[in-house]
Amino acid sequence: MKTLPMQEIPTYDFAPAWLVSTRLEERGGDAFVNNPHRHKFYEVLWFEGGSGEHRVDFVDYEIFHGSLFFIAPGMVHSLNPQDKQGYLLAFSPEFLAQSRLPGDSFEFDLFCDYSSKPYVMPDENEQFVLQNLLGFMAFECKSENPDPHILQSYLRAFLLYAQRVKKDCSSPLQPVNNGFSLARLFQMIELHYRSNKTTEFYAGQFFLSTKRVNGILRQRIGKTITQLLQERLLLEARRELHLGNASITEIAYQLGFEDPAYFSRFFRSQTGFSPSQYRKRISPPSDQ
Repeated sequence: MKTLPMQEIPTYDFAPAWLVSTRLEERGGDAFVNNPHRHKFYEVLWFEGGSGEHRVDFVDYEIFHGSLFFIAPGMVHSLNPQDKQGYLLAFSPEFLAQSRLPGDSFEFDLFCDYSSKPYVMPDENEQFVLQNLLGFMAFECKSENPDPHILQSYLRAFLLYAQRVKKDCSSPLQPVNNGFSLARLFQMIELHYRSNKTTEFYAGQFFLSTKRVNGILRQRIGKTITQLLQERLLLEARRELHLGNASITEIAYQLGFEDPAYFSRFFRSQTGFSPSQYRKRISPPSDQ
């Protein structure tokens, strides 16, 4: 595994609250940053051709024909754009909110389900539908006066279809009882993992006991609420330690730990390294 220099990972944004859909080949050399970076917007990458790897939150994924990646705001990723063919779709959280209808959960199923891989592999028929929807959005973006309402409709159709593809490729995330679903639980964790680390809080959102929710989770994904919370906290801690700017004490407080020493013990129990050891490990030695 390659080490990363201990420097600030750049964060990119675009204004206004809008949507961009374009061919990867048309973006030129500035389409991606080879070094790790993150966005304040959502990004979807569709690969029709090319090779290499796409690194997302410290994991390298091989690029295959038809692979469809979902990158949420804050996720750290890097990619060499050379010889890549396909589509880039980017949209702001505000634009996504305007595109959603009550009951839509694709935001969390596709982008915030951090316990699964950040991509899906549609079959040939599914690729045809998704590719056309991406093409429709790209065509509208190139028009003289792109209509946001048309783009919102295309985006919602695309995400709903991608959500169905993901569910068909894995175990279905159907409600069990009292409205419980994995997607909803991931949503609650994403919203509250910094401020609330008790299993009772999350089980209580579904009016179920902790024992009942953990039983469902063990059966379906082999994990408990505590393990999901620890995974999310550890992911964010690793991200922050890669940034290199905030002190370990500051990171601990940012993640909701009242005692930095407890954060250090938590991090060591999960990784085998203290936060300071981990930060040194990912930073190459300076030249003498």
